[in-house]
Amino acid sequence: QKRLHPCSDLGSFTRLFNTPGKAPDKLMDEIPTLLVSQLGHGRCSECDHGFIVMNRPWGVVQLVESDHWRSAIDEEYVMIMETDHMIMKPPPNQATPDR
Repeated sequence: QKRLHPCSDLGSFTRLFNTPGKAPDKLMDEIPTLLVSQLGHGRCSECDHGFIVMNRPWGVVQLVESDHWRSAIDEEYVMIMETDHMIMKPPPNQATPDR
């Protein structure tokens, strides 16, 4: 993104791919991707309790606990977006040290 929009504050991009058994897909060759595992089905401490969208926050937990988070993400601020949204142009940076 920096190459396309040098004046943007948007830095790198990492796709969080939540898939059964951390199975890779074809987009991994095109988009920097971190594979995370899905919750199990059922009612255990690492299960989705019948609510499959619980995999979204579970994927974020795996991201921030990963080596990728510590070694590859060096931005001071991080924006995490819902997968159903699309960025058409770089968003304005409204982050400050105070908020």
